[in-house]
Amino acid sequence: MPKYQIKTHEMLTMSITDKQYVMRVCDMPDEEKPREKLIAHGPRNLSIAELLAIVLGTGTKKEEVMTMASRLLREYSKKNIINQTNPTAITNELKVPPVKSC
Repeated sequence: MPKYQIKTHEMLTMSITDKQYVMRVCDMPDEEKPREKLIAHGPRNLSIAELLAIVLGTGTKKEEVMTMASRLLREYSKKNIINQTNPTAITNELKVPPVKSC
C-alpha cells in the first residue's frame, strides 16, 4: 500500500512509485479552500495566492489554480502583477491563457 506525504498544500507524493500528484482545490478540506475561507473569515485571512486563485477561478488542464496563482506571484511578483495593465504581456511572459490574464 503506497504511503502519501504532503509536501506543501500543492504537492502530494506517493513514496512507492515516486509519482507526484498535484492536489486540487476540490481535494482540500472545506476549511482550507480559498472561497470557503473568504466567506468564513474575510479577505484579510487569505494569502495573496489564495485571493488570486479566487480571481482566476479555475486552473487549466496543465496547471491547477492554486499552483498557477503561486507560480504567477513567484515569477511576476505581487507588485508587478497588480500593476500590469496589458493582458497580452501576462499571457506571453507567464504562459497563461488569455482569459486568465485578463
